Amino acid sequence: MIRVLTAVAFAIVVGATAVPPTVAQESDQSRALALLVRAREAPAVQAAEREVEASSRAAMQRLDAGFAAREARARDLAGEVASAREAGDNAKLNLLAGEAEQLRAYFADLRQRAAVDPTLIAARRRLEEAMMARMTELDPEAPALIARVRAAMGS
Repeated sequence: MIRVLTAVAFAIVVGATAVPPTVAQESDQSRALALLVRAREAPAVQAAEREVEASSRAAMQRLDAGFAAREARARDLAGEVASAREAGDNAKLNLLAGEAEQLRAYFADLRQRAAVDPTLIAARRRLEEAMMARMTELDPEAPALIARVRAAMGS
């Protein structure tokens, strides 16, 4: 979950796209990522991350009443996969892999639909603001650095 939040936060702050970077851009991206990682330690940023997570879950629950049950099933699936691996039960592993793929697709679609929720959009904006504020405290050149990274990524 931490890696997902870091990736989401980095994408929010710099507006990540799939354009290959130059060496100078990689340096800026590395500096920006290092600042982001340090900024995530701040209590205000952590609170904003929790708000994004809560807003995301709430939006998904509003969109699909079965969300909580599928979320619980996804958590349980990991244990079942471990047990099937330990038992060498390939048939069970294949069934679980199919179910896991269905859940992955379900959550991907639901996250995409939830992304337009006004409460979630506002929470993400507050996260970006908290990140930028903390990054600027850590390095006064952070806004210029982020602007260069965003420009290099075409966003």
